[in-house]
Amino acid sequence: MSTQSINNFPVGTLLQDGLCDLLENEKLVDCVLKIKDKEFPCHRLVLCACSSYFRSIFLSDLEESKKGEIVLEDVEPGVMGLVLKYLYTSKIHVTEQNVQDIFAVANMYQIPSIFTVCVSFLQKRLSLSNCLAIFRLGLMLDCPRLAISARNYACERFQFISRDEDFYQLLPSELAAILANDNLNVETEEAVFETLMNWVSRDTESREKELPVEKHKLISSLSTQIPKNHAGLVTKENQIFVAGGLFYDEQNKEDPLCSYFLQVGEALKF
Repeated sequence: MSTQSINNFPVGTLLQDGLCDLLENEKLVDCVLKIKDKEFPCHRLVLCACSSYFRSIFLSDLEESKKGEIVLEDVEPGVMGLVLKYLYTSKIHVTEQNVQDIFAVANMYQIPSIFTVCVSFLQKRLSLSNCLAIFRLGLMLDCPRLAISARNYACERFQFISRDEDFYQLLPSELAAILANDNLNVETEEAVFETLMNWVSRDTESREKELPVEKHKLISSLSTQIPKNHAGLVTKENQIFVAGGLFYDEQNKEDPLCSYFLQVGEALKF
């Protein structure tokens, strides 16, 4: 006997419409999310299906799971309202003003579908004015896809973003991720070195001790070849570009400003 599958109805739409109707009329509601002075009645099944955070709570022996009331901290009621609406409708209004808050909530409560929506939204809106902020956001929220997209965007436009004040606020590890990228768009290695020294000069006392590592780094075994009050940057050609007189202070005021290449050759390995 032959069989035939019939799929005339959009099941997803029917399910969502049914869930929305239940929510709007507060039917079969079995839990409440409490945020500040706002309460959100909802369904455990929906929360568990969309969020591993809520799943772990409702499947545990925690007291709040038994009571069906969960108090949420560090989230605004308006943002959580948008998130809950998405869980029931697959629709969410993301803007440049609220995307970071929605992104943080999706990350906090482990809702991957909203996480993906926010990542796509930010990737499409990368610009010179926000790429470094988005890069740092991707690192903060442990989102490699977003961080790499923003980093690559910045690397391709290095001559522009290196003039931005946000560039000089990067942490050493963040700066290293940009300077060590093989796709860094620069005309000369000296330009990278000059930018690095400008970054150091913003806080010389602490930053000269934390020069970025990876490809652009000093090799400790070669430190005796680099004079005091000089700094070196490893280039792709396995040379060390050395500059002196960069960190001016009263003790070193006699040191002249100078630069030269120190050939390392095959002895240098990354």
